[in-house]
Amino acid sequence: MKSVIFSGSNKRCPDQMKIWETFLKENGVNVFIPENFSHDQRWQGSTEEVRNFAYELTVDHFEKMKEYDIVLIFNCDGYIGLSTTMELGCAYGLGKEIYSVQPDDVEICRDVLFKGNFKTKEELLDFLRST
Repeated sequence: MKSVIFSGSNKRCPDQMKIWETFLKENGVNVFIPENFSHDQRWQGSTEEVRNFAYELTVDHFEKMKEYDIVLIFNCDGYIGLSTTMELGCAYGLGKEIYSVQPDDVEICRDVLFKGNFKTKEELLDFLRST
């Protein structure tokens, strides 16, 4: 079964991401979702400290993508921000299979990179089991 890493704004839909992660793990899937660092005190540091923290978070997720087969863009409310767009580009550059929760109706250049969409966690699990 293929493994999956999530990419998306965990400030906008953290509960849904966690529900999907728990469901997939309970069904034997190797899955990773990014932590929510929006309330981390490191955002309150000096400009250099904030830049270093942001760099670590960004590069860490890029590096983690190398370990997973599929990147799932978790755009549960249709939103894909700048960080997720960068992660989408990284995933493409790494040759990863890229899927999303829903089509991107805002930017066709992102949408064309998705191999498909999974509206439910059950659809995603069925796909992963078939691979």
